[in-house]
Amino acid sequence: MSDLTPERQAVLDKFREDLLSGRTLVLVAQSERSRYGYYPPIRHEDWGTCIERLGRMARTSDRLAQIATAIMGKLNLYGTEGQIRAALYEAAFHATRKPYVDYVGLAGPEPGRRSDRTHDWTLYDMVALSYWLEYASRPFQSGVHGVGWCLSDIAKEVRFLEPKEMEPEWKKRERDEKARREAQRASLPDWMKS
Repeated sequence: MSDLTPERQAVLDKFREDLLSGRTLVLVAQSERSRYGYYPPIRHEDWGTCIERLGRMARTSDRLAQIATAIMGKLNLYGTEGQIRAALYEAAFHATRKPYVDYVGLAGPEPGRRSDRTHDWTLYDMVALSYWLEYASRPFQSGVHGVGWCLSDIAKEVRFLEPKEMEPEWKKRERDEKARREAQRASLPDWMKS
């Protein structure tokens, strides 16, 4: 990331610290809780979509499965969109305050001591968690939209590959439009391509 200005690099470093400390999760939760006005309860379909996406998150790794398990019981079916998003991010914050315990390793043939199977959350884990939380909460309207440039840059740095299913609709439309234009261009005679 050497092409960043010193100011942007400082912002990126601060964001990296906030990501590891869980402060970004707390800030999103606070932002969602601070929404004023009347909001109707969420639709059951949106709640189900959120739960389904948390299940997909749990399938990706044992580490994220522990966080998804902690979140599941905190999502109120009759809450508003802001309440659900706030609960989602708060539960993730509280889950990441405890160290990750490798239960699979503890149950193995050579389990060892529990302290040998306890680990802190890595930057990769926090990046993956942030992407999955944003994806799980997409059905709900939000004051905080998508992932920003800081998280995108850190995701590249830790080599986090965003699954295609997480891709925002505008990005899918843009990709499809580009493919359509290329196909149209390929169908032209050679003399018209230049």
